[in-house]
Amino acid sequence: MHSPRSRPDGTFQSGTPAQNELDHRVRSVLQKSAVLKKLPAEAEEAPRKIYGRKRDRVYLYVRNKILTREFRPGAMIDPQEIADTLDVSRTPIQEALTRLEQEGFIEIIPQVGIFVRTPTSEELFEKLISRAVLEGLLTKWATPRIGDEELRLLEELAELMNAGQLTAEAYSLVNREFHNVIHVASGLHYVRLLVEHQWNLVDYTAVIDFVFQPENMRRSSEDHLRILTHMKNREADEARKAMEAHVMRVAHLLRERWRG
Repeated sequence: MHSPRSRPDGTFQSGTPAQNELDHRVRSVLQKSAVLKKLPAEAEEAPRKIYGRKRDRVYLYVRNKILTREFRPGAMIDPQEIADTLDVSRTPIQEALTRLEQEGFIEIIPQVGIFVRTPTSEELFEKLISRAVLEGLLTKWATPRIGDEELRLLEELAELMNAGQLTAEAYSLVNREFHNVIHVASGLHYVRLLVEHQWNLVDYTAVIDFVFQPENMRRSSEDHLRILTHMKNREADEARKAMEAHVMRVAHLLRERWRG
């Protein structure tokens, strides 16, 4: 029996009526989440200030290519291609590339070229354990603040993951949305951006098919249900500990794989 082919967004391209229904549920819940977690005006203003200039257009363009793996780890980046595509001069390109190098996405080797950086396994492990602490903080702050509608959304997302029917790609999308809803509910906008940055740095190098193997998805789903239960009971410290343990488990899982 062949597995259904998935679209770039991780949902099913075609399949049985049951698979198509699951696809519809994933899309429906993700769309609902996009509406519910719309940021307040003051939180939206900062990204507009940050990303309104030419260098920031270049930054977002290159970063998106890296995160979608169109620019894969180790690949060379051509500044002239960027200049032609975005119709910008070399100055904003250089400024954007310098920022991407500082953030760990690329490596600039004088007289050689510009390359998508491949982080070391130890560096990725440290990013994951630091993310565990930050996500724990966001979860603790979100627990007393989160509304009933957002909790129902988390229940729907958790139910989708717990069903054991999602592809690795679809599970990855729903998993990140579960975390995002909690992050936004915390009200800690700049901590949320730090976590998003850490998540992105690990995400483009990690192998989704490994992280979300059936057994790993089962354990991840159990973690999410535990986190959700503490949040529904307004147990902020317990929710924090559960989130930290959840992300730390993934960190150690990947570390073992890298060592193997």
